[in-house]
Amino acid sequence: MANGLYTMDDLAERVTAGAIVATDYDGCLSPLHDNAEEAWRARRILEPLQRLGASRDHLVVAISGRPRRLTPDGKRGIEDFLRTENVYERDPRTGANVRDTELPVARFPGKDLGYELNGSPGRIHVIANHGTDMDPALVTIEEDQARAAELFAPMSEEDAAIRKGLIADLPTALRQALPDIPITFESGQPGKQIYLEVKPEGVAVHTRALGAASPADAEDALRVAREFYLARTSEQRDHPLHATAGSNVLDIMVRPASKGCPIAYLHEKFPGEPIVYIGDDITDLDAMAELRPGDIAVVVGDRLTEALRERGLPDGVDLLRLASPAEVATLLNSVATKSAARATKRGPRRSAIDRLRLNVGHVRYLLSLSSRLTELAWPIDHITGTLRWSESRLARSSPPTTTAASARCTTRRRRRGARPACCRRSSCWAPARHIWWWLSAGGLGGSRRRASVASRSS
Repeated sequence: MANGLYTMDDLAERVTAGAIVATDYDGCLSPLHDNAEEAWRARRILEPLQRLGASRDHLVVAISGRPRRLTPDGKRGIEDFLRTENVYERDPRTGANVRDTELPVARFPGKDLGYELNGSPGRIHVIANHGTDMDPALVTIEEDQARAAELFAPMSEEDAAIRKGLIADLPTALRQALPDIPITFESGQPGKQIYLEVKPEGVAVHTRALGAASPADAEDALRVAREFYLARTSEQRDHPLHATAGSNVLDIMVRPASKGCPIAYLHEKFPGEPIVYIGDDITDLDAMAELRPGDIAVVVGDRLTEALRERGLPDGVDLLRLASPAEVATLLNSVATKSAARATKRGPRRSAIDRLRLNVGHVRYLLSLSSRLTELAWPIDHITGTLRWSESRLARSSPPTTTAASARCTTRRRRRGARPACCRRSSCWAPARHIWWWLSAGGLGGSRRRASVASRSS
């Protein structure tokens, strides 16, 4: 049961009209597992993600410390876990997670997580390695590229050299301090040992399996790793290391990276859009710290109870508590169902999220959240003749009216290549319909004919 400031129904009703759904993977979309290479997703969680990803009012983003795709040494990434048919389902009698299979409602035909569901394009965006591996599909215009380059800059040669020394020296420090505990670089190895995961930004020290066998040894391993991090940082003050502590893990990185950077980027790219962040670990507190008034933090499990009591949430951010990934699946399904019902009844709203989906070639229209026109860019460089919207004409335009002519314009069937009647009047205030008319009339193929129509209408 949800027992926070919000309930599942409250949250579903609140974000039905549109929101950015950002979520961690381990512990939220997948039950926690000792073997990192078998952290299959929970049953019935991919379908609502794909339904929301195909909605014009929602954006789905998975943010994780894992890699985005299969690494050269064979470690699975987030996209691999979402593509696979392997799932976990909780046995109600024993409480154990039982491995099973489940087909996705829509296949991912390409290398990324783009797909088509019921004729609508969809996508699950992935930001991996604590925000340092950015999904290129989230960067669409020059302003985005500049900001993304600032937040997610590639590693320099100096950083690469420091990372190489970190990978070589950390295992030595652990072996010297804890000679009786074996160290492995392979995930899922049975027995009492420390697992070191080499990442693009550094090394992660995992003690989940060690803690199950000996909690005291797990604490000692994390203590030694922290001491190594502090000693190395004091030695190279001009280029310190950065550490992120989680549950049974310590990430030591050569550059500052956190799940907060993607949340800050999403706020800048989609201003005014509420963000629902789903997390369960200490590393998710960095993302929740970037939430703004009107956003919602969804906490899964009880691993964040003490940390939330100490750090709290930003002012104006509401809280929902869930017990397990199974409840996350129930929540996402409720949001997807209510969103589909709303879109059927009222139609999709014009939002910044919809702008990302409809960025086709040079045709970009920017509509504010109140659906008023803020900018309209036509592909005039591809059209012979003059096809301009002057500010003076727009200034003389009258606001939309509910006349019989406008009603007929919105309901009548357009003939291919024929411009709607209302579009021939200088007082037309339907720029969005003009774009759809241009696309349905053959795009760039009928440019000369459309240019002549535009000149006659002037």
